[in-house]
Amino acid sequence: MHRNPWEGVNILPFIDSKLLIQAIENHCPDSALTAEERHRNRVGKVYCYTYDAAVNDTVPSCNQDIGLPNIVKCNSRVDVLENHSVSNISFKPELIPGTKIPYPGFPSLNVLPIENMELRPVGLNCFGFPSKYPNMVLTMHTLPQMPGAVQLAENLIGRTIFVNWPMMHEAKVSSLGYYLDALIPVI
Repeated sequence: MHRNPWEGVNILPFIDSKLLIQAIENHCPDSALTAEERHRNRVGKVYCYTYDAAVNDTVPSCNQDIGLPNIVKCNSRVDVLENHSVSNISFKPELIPGTKIPYPGFPSLNVLPIENMELRPVGLNCFGFPSKYPNMVLTMHTLPQMPGAVQLAENLIGRTIFVNWPMMHEAKVSSLGYYLDALIPVI
């Protein structure tokens, strides 16, 4: 149960594509569009943006009149994917070669030591009320014993790690310290 309207999830049915196409033909055919609107509706180029440390360009703002500044020292390379525009389908839901899965820092259950998962009712407290539906309960592997401080320091200091799951942030370990009898990286 949600207390505020913006907390709800709208579950919409799939659109009947044949009905949608027929409605467009009946109420807004291409002949009723301006030349600019027809130009905007065409299948365009597909761009692939890739991080490239060797690129150091300034990308001009697309809207300077509202104060959106240029992107200075942009480390992105832009490639036009020519073969994607040949058919009526300009987007293919596929990963480009070299994509890392899971992407470092992306919140994913694949990086957790999950031993078992089970869908069962547990009455999880949500906004002061027990949940009505079954919940996914994850059982984690017991973690191995942590190495000693010296070995841990040798393995972590100066390296980058990802912290704050699920909204991961990359951090560099600068030293190790004790916090409530637990050895933690200091970033």
